Amino acid sequence: MSVNRRDIVGHLESNGFYFCREGGNHTIYFNGYLMIPLKRHSHFDNITANRICRQAKLKEIF
Repeated sequence: MSVNRRDIVGHLESNGFYFCREGGNHTIYFNGYLMIPLKRHSHFDNITANRICRQAKLKEIF
């Protein structure tokens, strides 16, 4: 099963992360002390989506 990128972005933004900048192949989200790089794919598999949540120290919901 796959997860839409906008779902991951929504989860990050609802937990205090905001758009910081565009990198070469990633979009960077920041919450004051953690920077989370997010690839510009339209869909992610569940394992990758949950790893992004873990990296952001958020609950894994996917």
